[in-house]
Amino acid sequence: MITHNSLLSKSIFQPAFHRRIQSLVISQIQPNLWTEYKNMSSVSEKSKNIKLNILVLRSEKRDMTDEIRSLVDASRYTVYSVTPQQLVTSAWRGSCRLLVLSETPSSEVERSCKYYTGSGGSILRLQDQERKDLVRLLKSKNVEVPDEVKPINSLVEMKGSFLSSSKISFSNHPNIRRRLDNRTLRQGFEEWKFYQNPEEPDSSPKYAVHSRDTCSTFNFNEYLENLSTRDLGHNIFHFTKISSSMVPLEGQPLIHGLMVVADEQLSGKGRGGNNWISPVGCAMFSLQLHLDTSSHLGKRPSLLQHLVGLSAVQALRSDLSMMIWI
Repeated sequence: MITHNSLLSKSIFQPAFHRRIQSLVISQIQPNLWTEYKNMSSVSEKSKNIKLNILVLRSEKRDMTDEIRSLVDASRYTVYSVTPQQLVTSAWRGSCRLLVLSETPSSEVERSCKYYTGSGGSILRLQDQERKDLVRLLKSKNVEVPDEVKPINSLVEMKGSFLSSSKISFSNHPNIRRRLDNRTLRQGFEEWKFYQNPEEPDSSPKYAVHSRDTCSTFNFNEYLENLSTRDLGHNIFHFTKISSSMVPLEGQPLIHGLMVVADEQLSGKGRGGNNWISPVGCAMFSLQLHLDTSSHLGKRPSLLQHLVGLSAVQALRSDLSMMIWI
């Protein structure tokens, strides 16, 4: 199973790596496009200075990470809990928008913080502030806080659509039929409820999928007109909002080539525990493949990430009238 979640990501310790990949991909798209990119110095420099990470120093008294994560705009910032050992290094400073300290750090950490503030970094030192005070303090540090603040660990309802190019319903696929119990499928740690009638009201508190021919935010008919694969992408779970597009695929195999498409991810995860910033407009999908382990590709599944990357570049090159930023 492979995942391609978003074209916007931010790592705590590898901001330069992301810029390098950006340059490499653009350089492969078209020579004159690469020249254009290099000449757009103002845009380039601005993009290098975008800092999206809010780092919260772990505290034995009170861990503020979840509280701050629930306050800030998830489409603009990633919030990480960090240790004193991580802050002693210099790798985090270049991508940190705000450092939050809820207790007095060690002298080593303070030294590292001075380097950070000396280069324009911002630090928020907290005591025992109430939630409403946190909003005011975050705004004072030029961090955007939505008007409607969601509760900590609030329940996110995942209501989706099942779209298919075939006439076979989701419940009649072999891997699904034998596992369904009263239209409920146990997948990973979650239970999903499936409905054949698009208008049927659901009773699931969190996870529900309706079979549909199309949906308002994803043009499935246009998508099929441009689809040239035999198996991949012919069956789709579409969500306007989901925690991560990987969630429906965690657990037993479902359908070979099944794709999960999300308009917006709330808590996508990358390698090494990195968070994804996945606002509306990003290319976010997860794809499940069932490979024969004796096949050439089945023996070398790591090749899949390169094939997906190459496919993305080729797809972008098919419309060279657009300025592509990756």
